[in-house]
Amino acid sequence: MAWTVTPPTDVVSDLAAVMRATIPLLSSFFAAAACQSTAPHGPGPDVAVQQLRAEMHSLVAVFAMRQGAAEFVAPTAPDTIALEARLGALTERLDELIAHLPVLAGTRAVEATSRKRTDAEAASIQALREALAIVDRAQQVIVENIANVNTAGYKKRELRVTSECDERTGLLVPCTGRVTAVFTAGTLEITERSLDVAIDGEGFFAIVLPDGSTGYTRDGGFHLDADGKIVTGDGGVVLPEIALPSDTLEISIEPSGTVMGRTAGAPDSRTRFGQLELHRFLSPTNLQPVTANVLRPTEASGAPCTGRPGSNGLGVLKQGFVERSNVQLLGESVNLQVWRRQRAELRRALAAFGVFVP
Repeated sequence: MAWTVTPPTDVVSDLAAVMRATIPLLSSFFAAAACQSTAPHGPGPDVAVQQLRAEMHSLVAVFAMRQGAAEFVAPTAPDTIALEARLGALTERLDELIAHLPVLAGTRAVEATSRKRTDAEAASIQALREALAIVDRAQQVIVENIANVNTAGYKKRELRVTSECDERTGLLVPCTGRVTAVFTAGTLEITERSLDVAIDGEGFFAIVLPDGSTGYTRDGGFHLDADGKIVTGDGGVVLPEIALPSDTLEISIEPSGTVMGRTAGAPDSRTRFGQLELHRFLSPTNLQPVTANVLRPTEASGAPCTGRPGSNGLGVLKQGFVERSNVQLLGESVNLQVWRRQRAELRRALAAFGVFVP
């Protein structure tokens, strides 16, 4: 089961539970901060602290009224929208308070972190820390996707996250798997360069990696090296090797992968320079990333099936095109906000145990 954030059915009730756990800690912070700001030989009252304390007192008053009833009574529909909007803003403000308030000697926050914890509390804190690490890793993957939105042939990565019951605490916590690539097709962009080739369908180009092994990519933005060989932008030689004569006038790459052209020595006839091949895997999601758009086979991915473009389920080639990244900026931005919200919830849960995470 995927671990995702769903809006709570009663936002105000959930926030009330959070505030009941964190109000004593925050109140201590404000009291200590106010004492420091009015020390005899120190600076004058800190305006920021006064404003935050006033906002905190207002928030305490709201929840004090709510806690007086035996059961929480949801406001009417028009009031719900306004109240949820206000509480959403106050929740974000609360995150900032937890992150920036100083841990002062003699406050309850120090007592909470220094006192001996029960085994159950320690197990809960450990589970929450592990969940927080998973959330941070998921955010890193999304940031990597956004950074490669303009990388030709790049396939977005995603961190597989499931939820399992933690035996130590009885909580349902996220458990991470490995990072996998999503092999949906990227947009084919017209470049009109004769050495730009896009794969329309399944398949990869094989190239020689710097260590001499074979890697696989869908980036068909090719060039010629000093020896006339067709190489990738990073200098990896395309396999099988195809070398063009130094007097080549034009190049034509057919959908089936045949590389033809004319040379200055025979301008009236077409010469066959070589044959491009494609490769496919039974389980491409198990390929191991080497660089942003180069992958390496593993035992789980299986051995490559090689053939001419357009045969055995392989795609065809389109000269004068490159395949762009399949990253959708809007979707990645939404996912990033979801993970940030989950991180904020975990930080608040840890703060209830006296553990403050920046």
